[in-house]
Amino acid sequence: MAQTFANITDLRAYVNLFIKQNGANQITGDEDNTAMNGMIDYIINSVVNNKFVQIISGGGAVVVSAPMSLINGSTPATISWNDTFTNEYYIVNGLGVDIPLLSGKSYIDAYGTAQTIIPARTVIHIAKATNGSWIQVNNTGNGGSSGLPPEIGHAGQFLTTNGTTANWDDPHISLTSADFEPDGVTYLNPRMNVTNKVSIFWTDIPNFIYESNGDWQYVFGGIKILLPQFNAHTNPNLKLELFFKGLTTPVIPPGSATTNSGNSVQSGDGIVSVFSIPHGLVADPSYVNVTMGSGDALASSFYLTHDATNIYINYSIAPPPGSNNLTFYWSANL
Repeated sequence: MAQTFANITDLRAYVNLFIKQNGANQITGDEDNTAMNGMIDYIINSVVNNKFVQIISGGGAVVVSAPMSLINGSTPATISWNDTFTNEYYIVNGLGVDIPLLSGKSYIDAYGTAQTIIPARTVIHIAKATNGSWIQVNNTGNGGSSGLPPEIGHAGQFLTTNGTTANWDDPHISLTSADFEPDGVTYLNPRMNVTNKVSIFWTDIPNFIYESNGDWQYVFGGIKILLPQFNAHTNPNLKLELFFKGLTTPVIPPGSATTNSGNSVQSGDGIVSVFSIPHGLVADPSYVNVTMGSGDALASSFYLTHDATNIYINYSIAPPPGSNNLTFYWSANL
């Protein structure tokens, strides 16, 4: 007779229920055989690399199935994992690009920040905590061999970081009138969403122009020149040099929301376990808080994650069904 056990607690309960001492102190039979084999299987499965490193080379939505996994080959669309009796994973990203986690998945880093990617060329070691969160508990240094993107093909560039991932970028960009938006004064670049500050040299003057003097300002994803004599729409020959600075506090354009709060009323269906709340901020907040305002919202344990658009409430068990039975009071700050 063969039987497996999900965890050591189940095995202990089986032993205490079926294996009884007798007068001769000899325990035999099917129950003893099952218990002994269960112990052996549990010991084998408790060794992290007993099944060897899972090598994942395909794309699509990947679910890691072994305690240790290496991702190479095609880039997965997403990565996720399930609970196991060991409740820990080593995931090696052998690719030169970040890999996003499945929506609603995250792990908490050493700074208490919810991360939603596996950074390029990095090893993460995560383990499940008593509150249901997955915590990064790396005992592998700061990642793989270096944790940095490869240098090949990036001559003349410099390394920038947002504190989580690193990328090679050009230290400056030469702009002409053709690079500006139709309004003639706005320049947009995805690099400038929230991470890069700049200095600007106007070649035609020639001189630096300064944000502090009101010569220009940040807008989300770029800059806007405020000098009345500047108009790339009417002057097709303008030239500027944009110099990118190192890691700084995020650039928050004037008028952008840096804090927000409110309440959200949603309905449970007994199946969905992740609920999202748009926070309305210009970037991923550094702090979020959610207070449950209804009984059904407190029906099971939960943890919070967030990204540039939403706050996510991740329940261990889906809340019960009902109409507008879930009330959340929330706040978020950059």
